[in-house]
Order: sequence, then C-alpha cells, then structure tokens
Amino acid sequence: MSRWSERLYDSDEALDFFTTITDRMERELSYWLSPENVQYHSRWLLEVVSIIEVLILCDRHKRGNEDYVCPEKAVERWHSVFMSVWDGDWEVDEKDEQHRLPYDERAYRDKYRSTVEKLFDYLRDKAGFLGDDLLAQETQIPAIPLPMFSKHKWQNEFGQKKIRTSQVVIDLIKHLEQVVIYYHSSEKWAFAISFGMEEAWAAVDMLGFVCAAYETSPGLYPQTVNAYREMAKQNCNANNEVHGYWDENEPFFRNVSKAYDMLEAVARRYKPNY
Repeated sequence: MSRWSERLYDSDEALDFFTTITDRMERELSYWLSPENVQYHSRWLLEVVSIIEVLILCDRHKRGNEDYVCPEKAVERWHSVFMSVWDGDWEVDEKDEQHRLPYDERAYRDKYRSTVEKLFDYLRDKAGFLGDDLLAQETQIPAIPLPMFSKHKWQNEFGQKKIRTSQVVIDLIKHLEQVVIYYHSSEKWAFAISFGMEEAWAAVDMLGFVCAAYETSPGLYPQTVNAYREMAKQNCNANNEVHGYWDENEPFFRNVSKAYDMLEAVARRYKPNY
C-alpha cells in the first residue's frame, strides 16, 4: 500500500478503485453511443448525459483524481452523435408524469443546446490534454448546477416527491453499495484490513456522495453504516501495522470518519425501498 496524503483518494488502492468507476463510465459512453444503441428518444439522452454529469461531479468535488482521459477521436464521435439526437426534429408525447422528461420537447432542447454543449467541451478538453498534466489541471469545469440534465423531480398521485434518474446512475449506486457490503463482510476483513480498506473507504465516500447528489437511497440503513464504522475502528486497532490506530485527531482518519458520517446521513434521509 502507498498513501502520500491525508485525502481518501491519495493512495494507490483508492485511486485504483476510482479508476474502476471512470473505466465503467467510459464503457457506458461507448455502449450507449455505439451505432446499434443510438435512439432518437429522451430516455437515451438521459443515459448518455448522466454519465458525463457523474464524471464532472466527481471532478468538481475532488472525488478520485482528474487524470482519466477519454480518447480524443471517441469524444469527437460521441459529441457528433449526441448532438445529432439532441438537435433532431422529434418529440415524445409522454402523458405519464413519472416517465416524462423535459427534453421530450424540441423547444427545451433548443433552449439548453449551448448548456449541454459545455458538457462535451469538458470531455474534449480532457481528451486534448492527454499527456500534459499542467494543462489537464486547467480543464474548465462547466459553471452549471449539477446534476442538471440527469436528475428530475416529479410527484406521484399521493403528492409524494420522487426522483427520476438514469439506469446508469441506479446501476452505479448498486455497484457501490455492493462494494461497501463486500468489504465490510466478516469473511473479507482478514484481506481487507491488509489490502482493501483504502478501497473500501473510497467506496463508502463515493456511495454517500453519489446518493446525496441524486437524493437516492444507498440501499443501507443508518445503523448498518454505523456498525460498519465500528467494525473498521476495531479492525484498525487490532491490526494497526497496516493503517495505524484509528485516531480521529489524525487528518486521514478524520476524513475516513467524515465519509462514514455522510453515508450515514444519506441513509437516514433516504431509506431503502424494501
């Protein structure tokens, strides 16, 4: 294990884990923007724009690192394909409020065309700065509220407020939930305490962060998150040769504790649906 700072993502293991997330997002972009999957429909736009917004959210809020770069030719093609759908002369006549999306309507897409272009400007900058760390740090993060196009609110027949997002975001949250549970299981602790805790803590932070942004349940109860925190403390103190004693006066463990705090708060606010 190699950690060079007190930030959660400043270790080889945590960055390796974050890379699995950015790799996943890049594969999703390639999938949805492949010729076989392009659709002139708002649900297709939702999936694609969600991926880009998740990447920008991570960058804006200093999750992971900024070194991932999509291939420049791929970004050019993605942009061309996406805008051909966004600019297309089509509309969706959706009566069900649960499934209605604002970009069902051509007028909405015309109004926000320049805004959605900024999302691809961000990816283009990333691709263009490949191999130049100084330029990569100057990538302009779009000055727009996020999530903007990938989270929509609606009310059901009982007046309850609901959130609509993409399957990509739902699947990412489920993946992060499974990683958190996996590393906090009693069967994994012997391995995790030696090699996997940096990854586990990054997953805790990412799950809380993404669920807070999308106002969505992490699939865990707050008491479960608190039990995971206590388990982490006990195992750190019992196996302190790897991570050291759990001491929240130390900046790193203070950051770890903040990650558990955020996930517990999100779990308390957005209960599981089961």
